[in-house]
Amino acid sequence: MNEYIKLVEDRLQKIETTQAERIERAGQLLTAAIAQDRLIYVFGAGGHTSLVVGEMFFRIGGLANIYPIVEYGLSALSQAKKFIALERAAGLGSSLIEASGIGEGDVLLLFHTIGVNATCIDAAKKAKALGAKVIGVASSHWQDETPADADIRAVGKENLRDLVDIYIDDCNTVDDAELLLEGMEVKAGPLSGIGTFAIAHLIELSAMKECLKKGIMPPVWANANTPEGSARNVALMEKYEKRIPML
Repeated sequence: MNEYIKLVEDRLQKIETTQAERIERAGQLLTAAIAQDRLIYVFGAGGHTSLVVGEMFFRIGGLANIYPIVEYGLSALSQAKKFIALERAAGLGSSLIEASGIGEGDVLLLFHTIGVNATCIDAAKKAKALGAKVIGVASSHWQDETPADADIRAVGKENLRDLVDIYIDDCNTVDDAELLLEGMEVKAGPLSGIGTFAIAHLIELSAMKECLKKGIMPPVWANANTPEGSARNVALMEKYEKRIPML
């Protein structure tokens, strides 16, 4: 237990020390969107990276203007063989982005630890073509260490970091799992989800702090499981439910 906790602490510390400036820049993009009463679009382009969308949507202490781009077949809650196939399927990412309604001047938070699969690459390209600013969160290790001819790469062989306006390295290794327990042949204890969730919240917190500096009250959900929180959320629900269908 202590060994895994130490690995988690080290990963979060690395993200803090190496990505702070980029996270603050990402927060500034979100601040601009909030100031203009825009939605913030969030897409996790496959597998377990998709879970960050749920972590940011209608979340206690999270921004209320989050528009989740969701395809259940692509998510970690779908059949494993299906979501692996779909995150490598050409055209799906661009179709989902276009269907979301994102457009000129909007912001897309695009998560995909691997950062080379067709769905994340297509999503980034389509969002840029539609005039949106794209914040990409992925692993430099994966992009550096995945051969150009690897089957998991998009047809154009691009890396997500080369397509986005702001790139944040989640510092995840290709192994992901970091502990080789005695008697086992494969490592256990993955870290990618913890890093991804932390980055998502750090971007939001940075945006909230920047909003307050500018005299803007950021739209933040209270705890809907308490009478006080539920009452506070009524105005936000009324403001966004027609613009965010999943509300």
